Amino acid sequence: MKTKARIGITAAGVVFLLAGMLFAFTRLSGPFPLPLWLVYRLMVWQAYSEMQWNGKGTLLIHMQPDDLVPRGENVRLLPPFKSALLEGPRSLLVYLPPAYDKNRAKPYPVIYAFHGFGDRPNSFVVALLPYIEKAILAKTMPASVVVMPDFSLTGNGKTPAGYPTDGRAGSWYINSNLGRFEDHFFREIVPFAQTSFRISTSPGATAIIGSSMGGFGALYYSITHPAFAHHVAAVYPAADLRYGVGGSRLADYDPALYAPIERDDPARVMMDGELAGTLGVGEEFFYYPVFDSDRVPGPVWKDDRPVWERLRDVNPADILASRRIDLRGIEYYIFAGDRDQFNFDAHLPLVLPLLEKAGARVKPERTIRPGMRHGWWQKEDNEHKQALIRWLAARLNGKPQ
Repeated sequence: MKTKARIGITAAGVVFLLAGMLFAFTRLSGPFPLPLWLVYRLMVWQAYSEMQWNGKGTLLIHMQPDDLVPRGENVRLLPPFKSALLEGPRSLLVYLPPAYDKNRAKPYPVIYAFHGFGDRPNSFVVALLPYIEKAILAKTMPASVVVMPDFSLTGNGKTPAGYPTDGRAGSWYINSNLGRFEDHFFREIVPFAQTSFRISTSPGATAIIGSSMGGFGALYYSITHPAFAHHVAAVYPAADLRYGVGGSRLADYDPALYAPIERDDPARVMMDGELAGTLGVGEEFFYYPVFDSDRVPGPVWKDDRPVWERLRDVNPADILASRRIDLRGIEYYIFAGDRDQFNFDAHLPLVLPLLEKAGARVKPERTIRPGMRHGWWQKEDNEHKQALIRWLAARLNGKPQ
């Protein structure tokens, strides 16, 4: 027994020593990148398989019956949305407010909601719809239609045989060799919504809201299609895809040391937070499936270029800094937490002044929120979310900012 006890104590000491060495090493060098195979094994994809919609409005679910279909009395399951551009069925959720009238004279305002990486549009049934409907019932927000497209890669939570990556990963809302996702939105989703429902086509009655990768999508579309929507909300958005300070994506913003990434490194950590910050997830997991899809010539990209160049071409920070963009008339509501695992809060001091320089109006004044981490949006109800809903309600009501 004594021998076993000594072995146990020795083993525990070795583990403790190794953990201490790893912790000390990562304090100096930054988080250690997890191998990609292990990231895929450990990744907790957002499922929302037990989701229930208990609202008074109707939730139209364009999904396959074996997908993550929310339950509830006011849920209607419909066939998946057929996309010619993406060559297959796609999930699509549409919220119709209580007493929706397709024949009413005045069209409804419309909100397009963009989910994050590894997520599905189901997340908004938890994160957004209850608060929007509460504001509608309280008559502080006009009755509005909410369109929630699926911008995962395969759009159905599945990964076909031979597919180059996990189908639940994010498309980044762009045209790439994995699909023409930007065209899918503007040429298929928007026309479908405008012809199927009594919604406004006016940018003054159109809003885009997105979180994380969806926040990037909201910014990217608003910058490249400024006449589409005049109200844009981005919650902890990926606003600078090439963010770097001293070569690190996780360093605090320092205008004197800031330098956009100009060298590919699949293992460069862009997500901190595992095991007290000692382990992280590299760019290979988040960026490479889409932005390195040009390794083989495809329908969008014929030549194989560095990932950082593909990022630059669609990066809100680069577009705003290098082009003459006119964003007059567009109102933004952008914020992130100072404990964001992706360090997206560090993107804002650089990007927000560029938006204002282009003529946009940006709220709130306090864009960095203390204590908030990445991902709180899906589950928490707090003053930050309530303030966002109030801002959105005021914008769709036409009230001055």
